[in-house]
Amino acid sequence: MGAPTRWVTAVVGGALAVAAWLWSGLNDADLERPQALAGETPKHAAAPAAGLAALSTAASAPRGPEVFERWLENESSLRGITLDGAWDVDSEGRLKPTLALRRRFDQLLSLAGEATVDEIAAYIGHDVNQLAGSSAAAQVQGLWQRYVELQQYRFTVQPDMRDRGTWANALAERQQVRRRLLGEVAAKAFFADEEAMLQTTIAAAPGAAGFQSIDKSTLSPQAAQRLSQEEAAWADWERRLADARREQASLSARVELSPQQRDEALLRYVGQRFNASEMVRVKALLQL
Repeated sequence: MGAPTRWVTAVVGGALAVAAWLWSGLNDADLERPQALAGETPKHAAAPAAGLAALSTAASAPRGPEVFERWLENESSLRGITLDGAWDVDSEGRLKPTLALRRRFDQLLSLAGEATVDEIAAYIGHDVNQLAGSSAAAQVQGLWQRYVELQQYRFTVQPDMRDRGTWANALAERQQVRRRLLGEVAAKAFFADEEAMLQTTIAAAPGAAGFQSIDKSTLSPQAAQRLSQEEAAWADWERRLADARREQASLSARVELSPQQRDEALLRYVGQRFNASEMVRVKALLQL
């Protein structure tokens, strides 16, 4: 279970925990501070994360797709890793937006700060063209560009974890923007499950400002098992993040290393301990 889509569970308590977990995966451009999950309301719409801003900056000498592919496999923070997800196109070269395609996009977004949007788009076109032809490549490239635009979108409505009355409007804005930027089919494929779960949480959440902890004895065996899985996933995420912070502190104390060498070493460290869907958030939290 990736931390960005299953970020907070019952360890925070009841419906608030489930909502925070869902919002952390649903707020595409909002790589928010952890304090927001503890009840601090953002004062302004979310700005693009520093990593995504770096991703969208044109390089002075952009790498061509074949050079980029070699760099990706041998030098990037994803080196040695089989890309998550898939280029989902049918036998006739038509794009089939799926959750697997979103996972592939999310993994490439984890290269924020190492590569530009144009370099990744050229690589996508090259890779998909080899798989399914130029028409499919153009379709996947176009969806990639719109997905990046979604990550950088400044939402005007932010959910307040203490006030479920804000959740429906925030979700409605995100649904509208996703469908406008991605199209109905892609938006549904990428986000339908998360949106449905959040809608269920909104409908079921208690009306009082404070939320009560979930009594596991009242849950079905399936729900109790899932809750336990989420608790374990959250504990594992916290442990790995704490380890990464300690590694960052240790590298910072090594005066013989340049800042670039420290960042590269830390990227190697987190790349071995976090999956693709977690990397964007990890980079934001560690300010890489």
